[in-house]
Amino acid sequence: MGDIPENLLSLLTRDIPAELRDHEDCLKMCREVLSELATPEDIEATCFHETGHFIYTVALSIVVQFPEEQLVMHGPQVTYENDDFGWALGSVQSPYDSSKIPFTTEIVEHLARVAVAGGVYARKYGQSADKSKGVRGDIRKFNDYYRLALQTLHKDPAFLEASEYIEDAEKKVAEKLPVFEQYAKNKMIEYKQAQFLPFLAYATKTKTSGVLSEIPSS
Repeated sequence: MGDIPENLLSLLTRDIPAELRDHEDCLKMCREVLSELATPEDIEATCFHETGHFIYTVALSIVVQFPEEQLVMHGPQVTYENDDFGWALGSVQSPYDSSKIPFTTEIVEHLARVAVAGGVYARKYGQSADKSKGVRGDIRKFNDYYRLALQTLHKDPAFLEASEYIEDAEKKVAEKLPVFEQYAKNKMIEYKQAQFLPFLAYATKTKTSGVLSEIPSS
């Protein structure tokens, strides 16, 4: 545990029960997060990724009618669900609940755009060597929604294959990049300053000192 700065450990485990914060698997997740955010470029790409999700979750909120003010952008954290530890570099929390709002093809279209927007924005504006972080998980989440929507929309002639929704969403989000560029850059800075400054300070320090290479990954 001594290799993880106390302030970052506290931030990463903020939602973990106190008695589990020094669990070996919990600490392993903390180290993995720090490894994923090893450079300022990694952090900026992550912030652009979540900003992309945020922009298109706002668009979804208009369709399903919840206020933008209810959206919350979270920073890096370790998670604990079903007796299993995991981690997230960032996330956008919304009140959208698919069990309470009937699926429509329009909603599925917006869910696809939310899913792909993170990767599209990270690839366009991020400078990290790996701009695909989180993309597979985003598509997996959309596929979960798609399977639920399929139960009620399978007879709708306008209902597409999952891959078609993803392909169309990639195209639509990319086309709108110039429209949202300045907003996205401002939002990214706001998000980075609110949630990532301690991680940025650590990444900058370890990048110049080479300390990160000494941190065990497990």
